[in-house]
Amino acid sequence: MKKALKIIWNIVFYAAVILAVGSVLLFSMNSNPNKSVFGYRFYNVLSGSMTPTIYKGDMVFVKMTAPQDVRVGDIVTYAAASDSSGQTVVTHRVTAIQKAKGKQPVFTTKGDANPTPDQPVQASQIVGVAVGKLRFLGGILTFIKEHFLVVLIFTAAVLLLIAGLRLIFGRQSQPQS
Repeated sequence: MKKALKIIWNIVFYAAVILAVGSVLLFSMNSNPNKSVFGYRFYNVLSGSMTPTIYKGDMVFVKMTAPQDVRVGDIVTYAAASDSSGQTVVTHRVTAIQKAKGKQPVFTTKGDANPTPDQPVQASQIVGVAVGKLRFLGGILTFIKEHFLVVLIFTAAVLLLIAGLRLIFGRQSQPQS
């Protein structure tokens, strides 16, 4: 009975790990700019413009936020000018907000490491406010995305090696009758 529970636990655990890793990979590979999970979006930081607050290779978690809820000092992600490869997003700190009566606010943003502010950001460009980050996760996911086949083959080889070692050493540890 104890062995059966251990086998079931292992199956559930590894299935959950595979599901979580697979979900993160699929989410990061999805090119739809409007993808979100429970009102949050995840972005890989591609430059050091927010150093030392956010580093290149970090993954930022952005809570989708209405422009009127953004405050000076918030770190926001906004849609910058699109290019041929799709929408470009920027994550910078809000340094000023201009509000005109009856109009949407206009934001001034600046990267912490940049000497000058960005071009004015319209309310319609605001995606949300950065609420967290994970160090290096963006860089790791970018590496996996760019070298997917190599990572897949390497992972399969490691799993086969582990399975083979468990078989070999599992047989040796069993008492002979």
